[in-house]
Amino acid sequence: MPHDVNGDLSGFDPKALTTVRDSDFALQRGDSFSKISTFLHKTDLFPHTPQISDAAQDRLGNCFLLSALNSIVQIDPTLISGMMKDLRGGSVVVRLYDDDGTPIFYKFEKTYVTFSSGFLKRSGLQNHNAYWVYMIEKAFAWFRISKAKRRHETLGYREALDG
Repeated sequence: MPHDVNGDLSGFDPKALTTVRDSDFALQRGDSFSKISTFLHKTDLFPHTPQISDAAQDRLGNCFLLSALNSIVQIDPTLISGMMKDLRGGSVVVRLYDDDGTPIFYKFEKTYVTFSSGFLKRSGLQNHNAYWVYMIEKAFAWFRISKAKRRHETLGYREALDG
């Protein structure tokens, strides 16, 4: 049974929302975005209460991020579910915090990055067991990409997630 939760995102101001489209990310050749949900098939970000086994490191060097997520899940899983809201229209709002502790709200398409592993074979960059992990990775990647842009630097999706 899905753990159908949506964070209340306390303090959420729609005017402060940064909308990020998939096309805003620089992907490597062979990488693309795959939809998590379609109109006819709704997929929950949380199939159950967030668990440590939801995050699985595979092709990216982002153990620093996944271990932090696992620590949060160990302490209080509702902190994870409380930081995002599935808008059910194909997008998700994720709350992160900037260096000063100010909340940042990002609106993303409900997708995750896949790569081509051969003729017509596609799989996720990671093999997470719940889609909420992909959405936090996406938010973290955009956070790092936007910081790089302010320094007039370019950072791709994979580079933003690699430690």
